[in-house]
Amino acid sequence: VSIFFRVNYMHTCVPVRAASHSGSWYTNDARRLDQQIGEWMTVAKPGDSKRIRALISPHAGLSYSGLTASHAYGYVSLEGVKRIFILGPAHREYIPGIAVTPFHKWATPFGHMVVDTQMTQELIAASKPEATVSMFQEHADEDEHSLEMQTPFIACLLRDSKGAIRTDVKIVPIVVGCLTAEQELLYGRLLAPYLNDPTNLFCISSDFCHWGARFKYQHYDPKQGQIFESITALDHEGMDL
Repeated sequence: VSIFFRVNYMHTCVPVRAASHSGSWYTNDARRLDQQIGEWMTVAKPGDSKRIRALISPHAGLSYSGLTASHAYGYVSLEGVKRIFILGPAHREYIPGIAVTPFHKWATPFGHMVVDTQMTQELIAASKPEATVSMFQEHADEDEHSLEMQTPFIACLLRDSKGAIRTDVKIVPIVVGCLTAEQELLYGRLLAPYLNDPTNLFCISSDFCHWGARFKYQHYDPKQGQIFESITALDHEGMDL
């Protein structure tokens, strides 16, 4: 259920997206979540690197994917960053394009993250018939897990020395629907200027693993070695396309 906080200024209503998957896909206890992320980050031990501009992170339950995600988020520095784009696929709603969040804030166990509503409106204004940018429905937004599963790490990174979430760095949540190859090119061109802007960080939410009998997909190339090596080889082949 969407949470609404009324503010007196201009009699507006600011909607807040509930952390609808906390308590199930990840803990809703802020202290425990902070401890888990800290432990994963310690194990991941990212090496020295320049500040990254984009990352790919899984969106399975954190008990399965948290350590893997830490290998990406461990390289993030928010120095000079003003906004964080979060992109992930739509699992439960059909979207023939991309959609931005309708919410102004996103709740997390650590507090609320602020949405860059000016940016979401800017993207909607750039919508074209062949590459639409719509506003996601509130109920569909809260049902979708791909973007929310990035928020524990992002919110953790956004906390200041007192534990409060910074409001000077905003998020831009975007759900990606079923796209044709032509649309992928068009949306790439739309988002490229923002990706080239060093004040933006892009977090791409991807499936952790859809290999196995339950997914009816068990591709395996024995020439590559073990199963994980076969999957790695297939990933690299896909990246070369």
